[in-house]
Amino acid sequence: EEEEDAQSNADSTSPLPGSSPRRWHLLQFLDGKTVWGFRFELFILALIVLSVTYAVVSTIPSVGEPSSLQFCEGVVVVIFTLEWIARLFAIVESHEYAEYNYPRLVYIVSFYSVIDLLAILPWYLQYIFSGTGFGSWMDDHDKELRMFRMLRLFKLDKYVPSISLIDDAFRKKAYPLRITGFVAAVFWIIFASLLYLTEKDDMACTVTAAEQGYPESDDDWDKLFNKATNKWLWNAPDVHCAPNALQSTRFQNVPNAMTFTMYLITGDYPLTDFSFWGKAVNFFMILFAVSVVAIPSGLLAGGFQEVIEETAEHQAEREARKKLKKEPIAEDKPKPSGSEFQKTIYQFINGRAGFWSRFFHYFIAALIVLNVVSVILESEDSIRNATGMSTFFDTFEWISVVIFTVEFCLRLYSAVQDPRADYTMVGYMTSFFGIVDLLAIVPFFIEEILNVSGVSFNAMAFRVFRVFRILLLEHFTEAFTLLDDAFVSCKQTMAATGLLALVIWVGCATLFYIFEANNDNPDYVDAFSTIPKSMYYVAVFLGGEWAKTDFTIPGKFVAQFLALCGIALYAIPIGAFFEAFGDLMGVSDDDEDDDEEEEEAEEALEEEGQEANPVCQEV
Repeated sequence: EEEEDAQSNADSTSPLPGSSPRRWHLLQFLDGKTVWGFRFELFILALIVLSVTYAVVSTIPSVGEPSSLQFCEGVVVVIFTLEWIARLFAIVESHEYAEYNYPRLVYIVSFYSVIDLLAILPWYLQYIFSGTGFGSWMDDHDKELRMFRMLRLFKLDKYVPSISLIDDAFRKKAYPLRITGFVAAVFWIIFASLLYLTEKDDMACTVTAAEQGYPESDDDWDKLFNKATNKWLWNAPDVHCAPNALQSTRFQNVPNAMTFTMYLITGDYPLTDFSFWGKAVNFFMILFAVSVVAIPSGLLAGGFQEVIEETAEHQAEREARKKLKKEPIAEDKPKPSGSEFQKTIYQFINGRAGFWSRFFHYFIAALIVLNVVSVILESEDSIRNATGMSTFFDTFEWISVVIFTVEFCLRLYSAVQDPRADYTMVGYMTSFFGIVDLLAIVPFFIEEILNVSGVSFNAMAFRVFRVFRILLLEHFTEAFTLLDDAFVSCKQTMAATGLLALVIWVGCATLFYIFEANNDNPDYVDAFSTIPKSMYYVAVFLGGEWAKTDFTIPGKFVAQFLALCGIALYAIPIGAFFEAFGDLMGVSDDDEDDDEEEEEAEEALEEEGQEANPVCQEV
């Protein structure tokens, strides 16, 4: 393995025989293997994020596409074009394409090249064919064409591999996926057919016209229909039922029933008004099908997780081997410093110096809780305006700030004894604990300075900041510290799967934005009228809750993808994070148990009048 790694590293960092130095250095620059190349990569990453954000925000009517942003979009397209041309010019020096006779042609039809072209070509075509028949067609479909900008998200896979790992996950779990996928598909079709048979004549209305904002009288309904764009070709017998809200409409055929069965079979039940036999079908579907259908999604998510972990382990092994080849450098670890008085202060404020120390420790904890309760009560007008309550809240705030300020000064003074601050005052000021301690008192002093200066402001805005004092409880329980450690331990998995989740989220939101504009139900059109609104509902769907179900035919395909694959893949980063958090909690509990056992052993020895010998201390 070491020889193979050394050979691969030598191949990737050395030019091909007879190569052009100019093209070779350009390729190294584009791949981020030089100092300026790395900076250029960061610049391209920033452009991708900004251009996708612009594409999302531009769908909001109040924002639109002003000329200044259109100009910026043109500059971004030109930069991406130059990057694509430069890579096409230098790709002949790549070891990956060295085996091909026509490396540039192979690169043009590669995945990343096609994504680059689809992201930039619509802008050029719209500019070149402006004023022609083809240009008019492009103007009519501007909404769909502008969404090609979202494909730029796939460019991020060059820098944070995630989408390219899906193929590895499928191959890793190919056999069990085929078996369980077939069984799940059989259950899906069977139960969709049964629900079609039981619900095709069910006239139950799940959403009334009044609930959707429709008029209740027939005359008003006719007027509304006459003002519409003649898209509501709806023949429901009950005029007071919202479009597509009848069970008989939802399950009018098996393909239609399959979409709604997919929602139900994943465990969520947005529809419950079934007939007697429909409820019986759902009973057996909950017993058997829900667990079986979840297996393929779980296998795919598990395979993806395994691929990421194997890649991370292989990379860690290679880095470890590289470190072994280098001479070890002695690192000076930070150590406690300062006077004995600073050590005493540190032990006192952390409850480690006797009764009064523990009393102060728990008094601060109680004061934090009382401050949060005070903020909550003060937000109620009837309590705040009661006689004497305003003076009480102000006095209590003054006392609290004085105590918190004294505590902050003591913690800053004794930071040279605090390992969480790397035994320095600067480390404490820049740590999570120091920032939280500052946020607990700074808003109060800013408020008082503004009062003295005669500046008019909304005092409630500063008072609400007091609720963040609940973060001071981190001194008593290491909740956020453990969360940070969990994030660091699984950051590679979070980076890869986080990008995949982002692509699924934004991509599906964009598709709903395009497809649901033609939905007969105006409530759905408004829900997906902009990409930010669509992103909200897709986030709800990815959480496993189907707040909307009556989509158009293309929207149903997007919903089925989310139910089949999207939810499982989207859940990977969340699952990885909480798995790491659970592992850390287990380690933390073990450490606490060891500390408690050691303290009990020492106390027992002291009571017996014996000194703890080294062997006992070690035990």
